[in-house]
Amino acid sequence: MFTDAMGCEAQATFTELCWSGLVGKIAGTYRLDQEERQQLQSNKVARLVGGLPFVSGCAEPLRTSLSHLSLFFLASTEACRYDFDHRPTDDGDPLIRLERISHFIGGNRSVLDEGMARLGLAMLGGYQRDLGKDKASGEYNPLNAGIWDYDTIEAMLKSRIGISALPKEAEAFFDSVGTLMWWGG
Repeated sequence: MFTDAMGCEAQATFTELCWSGLVGKIAGTYRLDQEERQQLQSNKVARLVGGLPFVSGCAEPLRTSLSHLSLFFLASTEACRYDFDHRPTDDGDPLIRLERISHFIGGNRSVLDEGMARLGLAMLGGYQRDLGKDKASGEYNPLNAGIWDYDTIEAMLKSRIGISALPKEAEAFFDSVGTLMWWGG
């Protein structure tokens, strides 16, 4: 079994040491200060993005994790946030904005589907949380536009969670992430 210097085992083992190593690589690459690094370390959505390739058992989990975390971080920066914001062209599928971080080679499809649904719920929660701010600023929000109904989308995404028996490691991982209320947390 291959183990890299961060303690991430390529056979779907995701540990605290692995997570800290992934955060360290992203922090070094993007030159994060200590506060920014700690924010990333404690961000449960980032943890889900970074851990999903490991707990699903996909091939090349380290590469996939770093790729997805890099994109997640890039999309959250002030310089690029607008480029990744929701647009009317994203209205048709609640998970379309997550498409770029949904590429996995192999892996347990049930684990991946549940992970992506959880990410979708976090994104939906962000839209709900930002209703007032987006309305005041004129920023497009599919809930404000009346295109999406929060309860309908939430029910659809929640229906994808817990429908399959998951490996114990995946269950423990999802329990550790907990309920994601919004994208930034």
